[in-house]
Amino acid sequence: MSDYNDYMELKKYYFEYLAMGIMTPEIKQLYWRSLKGSERSSRCRLENGTRCTASCRNCPKQREDAPLSLDALSEIGTEATDVFSLEDHIIELDLSEALNNAISTLSEQNRTIIILFSEGVTERVIAAEVGMSQKGVNNRIHKIIDILRESLKDFF
Repeated sequence: MSDYNDYMELKKYYFEYLAMGIMTPEIKQLYWRSLKGSERSSRCRLENGTRCTASCRNCPKQREDAPLSLDALSEIGTEATDVFSLEDHIIELDLSEALNNAISTLSEQNRTIIILFSEGVTERVIAAEVGMSQKGVNNRIHKIIDILRESLKDFF
C-alpha cells in the first residue's frame, strides 16, 4: 500500500471515530500526529534542504501524470520510507486504552485534575476548579502521574 493510501485510510478512520463520538484526546492526538507526519513527509525539499511549505497545486515542480518510481528514488540516493506502521498504531491504541482504564480507576477529583492538566489548563485554574491550593494541585498531579506510571509500567 502506498503512503497516500495509508494516509487516506488513516484520515477515513479519524473522521469515522470523530463522527461516532469515541475520539478520546489521546486517540485524537495520535491520529493528528500521524496525519500531519504523512502530510509533511510528502512535501518536497527546497534547494537549502528545508521542506517546502507552498501549495503543491501551484508548484512548478509538479508534473501532471508523472509516474512515481521507487527505482528513480534509489537512483538519486533516497530511500522510500513507510510513514505508517500498523504495529506501532496498535501498540499506541492499546496504550491509550490502558491509560483510559487507569484514569477511570482514579477518584473523581483526581480524574478532573489530570484531565484538566492534560488539556493544558494551568495549576492555578485547576486549583480554583477543584477547590484546592495551587501547591496542593501540583503535589496531586505528581502523585497521579506516579499512579498512572505504575499502572502502565508494562508499556515502558
